[in-house]
Amino acid sequence: MKDGSSQQSKAEAECKQVQLSKLDTSEFLRIRNRTLAVALLILISIYLGSYASDSIQKKHFEFDRSNFVVDLNHATHAELNLLPGVGPKLASEILNLRASQGRFSSIDELTKIRGIKDARLASLKKYVVVSADR
Repeated sequence: MKDGSSQQSKAEAECKQVQLSKLDTSEFLRIRNRTLAVALLILISIYLGSYASDSIQKKHFEFDRSNFVVDLNHATHAELNLLPGVGPKLASEILNLRASQGRFSSIDELTKIRGIKDARLASLKKYVVVSADR
């Protein structure tokens, strides 16, 4: 009889072990799902935060160009880069033209630069001046 009760207690122990194993698995899955949810929330907040900071930075550097005028004969690369439609490459081209030909005598000389046609020149004229020698 002891042998039968011994087998029964072994079977009960194995059954409890299987139940604990199932509980451990389900607990593991719950923890994993929570971890994945938290990780997903973190990634979403990082993405939204970088998007918000980009739009804040862009707004921060906008300025009123209504009173902004650049002298072609004295402008730096950074100043030329602030002109509408002028990026770093075009600003470098303007400086290269000034270095190779000397002072600008007219705003129309900008059309010598590849990429500046009549339409772009017309949009730049309200922001650009050519001064006499200082």
